[in-house]
Amino acid sequence: MSVHQFVEVLHKSHLDNGQMVYYAKTPTRRRVESLMPATPFIFEYFLYNSIYQYDWKRTDQNSTLLVHPRNQNGHPRLREWEQQDKLLEYLQERSTENPRIIQRAFAPFKFLDDLEGQWTEIDSDNILSEDDGRKFFGAVRELKAILLTGISEDVIEVFFENLKTCREFVGKVRNNIFHGAKSLSQIWSEHQRRRIELYHLLIQSLNSLFFLTREHIDSVASDRVISPVYLPSGSEKDTLLSTEILELQLEGLMKQEDSTLIAWANELLAPLRNAGEPSGALFYPSAGCDIITPFLIGLPFCSEFYFYDKGSASGWEKALKRLREILGNPSGFIVPKIPTRSFEIEFEYAGVKRRIFHRKADNEEFLKTSSRLSFFFHRGDSMGEGGADQPWDGAWFERWQKMIPEGESCAVLSDGIPYGFHKNLASRLTKHETLCRTPHSGPYHCGIIHHNH
Repeated sequence: MSVHQFVEVLHKSHLDNGQMVYYAKTPTRRRVESLMPATPFIFEYFLYNSIYQYDWKRTDQNSTLLVHPRNQNGHPRLREWEQQDKLLEYLQERSTENPRIIQRAFAPFKFLDDLEGQWTEIDSDNILSEDDGRKFFGAVRELKAILLTGISEDVIEVFFENLKTCREFVGKVRNNIFHGAKSLSQIWSEHQRRRIELYHLLIQSLNSLFFLTREHIDSVASDRVISPVYLPSGSEKDTLLSTEILELQLEGLMKQEDSTLIAWANELLAPLRNAGEPSGALFYPSAGCDIITPFLIGLPFCSEFYFYDKGSASGWEKALKRLREILGNPSGFIVPKIPTRSFEIEFEYAGVKRRIFHRKADNEEFLKTSSRLSFFFHRGDSMGEGGADQPWDGAWFERWQKMIPEGESCAVLSDGIPYGFHKNLASRLTKHETLCRTPHSGPYHCGIIHHNH
C-alpha cells in the first residue's frame, strides 16, 4: 500500500468517527445503555495508534511507509510512549512551517468551558493520581488560552509541551479503559462521560493535525466537531454531551451546525449573559418545533420564550419532552397534550421563573404584545408556499426594534432569510464565515442591538 492510500484509509475513518457513525449500546438488566462517548474515543485512539507506529519523517524522505526501527525479534526498539513523542516532534516541526493548521485542528478547544468544575476531579487509581488530573486540566486550560490569543511561532513550543502532558495522561486513561480497569458503571457516570469526551477531543484534534500536514487533505474531523453544550448553573445536569446532541440531530430536533452555533453565539452574547438575572423575552417567528437551540442560547438572559408558527404543531410534544430532560426535569415543567391552537408552560430553572409560549398564529401578532424583547432568533424561513414570506430581518426590523425597552439591549441571531438584512441591522452583526449552512439558510449573523431612540 502506498503512503497516499494508507493515509486516505485512515482519513476516511477519521471523518466518519468525527460524525460518530460508530455508535454502540449495550443491554443491561434495566435498559439499553449507550457506550458513548467511550466508543468514538476508543476508535479514534486506534487510528492514533495506526499513525504513531510509523516514522513519518523517514516516510516523507523515502516516499514509502516506514515503521520505527525494530530489533532482531521484530519488536519496536522504541517504547509506545517514545513513538508518540516522535509523532509530536514531527507534528511540531511541520506546524512551525504553517502555524495556522494548529489553530484549525484544535479550534474546538477554544469553546471548552467550566474547566475547573467538579467534573475535572478524576477518580484516582493505581495508574492515575489526583495530581495527574490537576496537571492534565491545567495543560488543557493553557492550550485553550494559547488558542484564544492566536498561534504564532513563539508559542508553538509551549503549546506542544502542554500537548505532551495531555497526551501522556490520556494514554494512561486509554490503558484503564482498554484493559478493563474502568467498569461500565464508571463509564456511564456523568462526570466520567464528560471527561472521556474531552479525551476523545484531544486525540481527534491530534489526528486532525496529522492529516492537515498531508498536503492533499482538505477536511478533518475538527472542522465539524460536535462540541458539548454547557448549561447555566443551578441544575443537576450542567452539560449536554456531544453524543446527546448527536441523538437530537438524528431526531430532527437540532441542526448539524448547532453545537458550534451555540458556542459561537455564547461568546458574542457574553455581555448579556453577565448583565444580571435573566429577564425579557425571546421571539422566534415561524419556529416550527425548532425550540431547543434558541432556548439554550437564550437561557442565561431570557425568562420568556415566544415561538410563533401558524402551521402544524407536529413535533412539539417530542421537542418539549427532550427539552425537559435536558434541563434536568425541573418542577412545574409539564408537557401538555399539544392543542390545536396555543399553550404555555411555566416552571422554575436556575432559580428563575421561566415561561414558554407556543402561539399558533401569524408571526405579526407578536408585535401587538407588550413583551420586553431581549432576543430575536430567526432561521430557515422562505418566501411563498411553505414560508412566512415576511421581511423580519429587513423592512420589519424597525418595527420589532421598538419592543426593546429603553436603555436595554437585545441579542440577534439570524440567517437573514428570505429578504436579507436591513442596513441598520446588518452593520451591528458579526457574520460567521465558515459555519455549516442548512439547505435553505445562508450564513448566520449574530450580535447585540439597542432600542431605537
